Amino acid sequence: MALASWNNCYRCVVLNRYSAAYTKAYEVSTKVAVPSTADVAAVIMRGYGEQTTNSLFVEYYQSLNSAEELYKFIKAGGWFEKLYPEKAKGISEARMFSSLSDNLSITVLAPVKEKGEANSPVPTLLAITLWSKDEKVAANFLNDYVVEANGRVLEKFRLNGRLSRDFEVEKCNT
Repeated sequence: MALASWNNCYRCVVLNRYSAAYTKAYEVSTKVAVPSTADVAAVIMRGYGEQTTNSLFVEYYQSLNSAEELYKFIKAGGWFEKLYPEKAKGISEARMFSSLSDNLSITVLAPVKEKGEANSPVPTLLAITLWSKDEKVAANFLNDYVVEANGRVLEKFRLNGRLSRDFEVEKCNT
């Protein structure tokens, strides 16, 4: 599985939604859970630095929420053309990105926070939802996006782990 370092529970939910003009829209959703302790141990064993399930998942959550990273992912994968084939030629990328951002949501499913409660508990389960006219393209988008975010986080920890090791070696040599 491409996401061996994360404990994922993917499930796509497709619902029809009709607007006033009766155009079909589909709600596609995937869920991502906090990594298991075995997954965290594997990350540590690879030399990616000392991590916890919380530190990994917080970094992953922040990566998923980054508008800059989302834009890079969309551009690199040609997702504007795939998600908006009828609009790709006549509308600016900024408008398509705005539309996509409006139709994409990341929700913390667990732990459930009471109204007015601080955000202190670290999320353990996320739902990423996208409304789209093409449920297959939306499902592929979400699956590819969580894989990409996973890779970004692991690459960041790999680089930080290497820098930390290099610093320790340099410190020992002086």
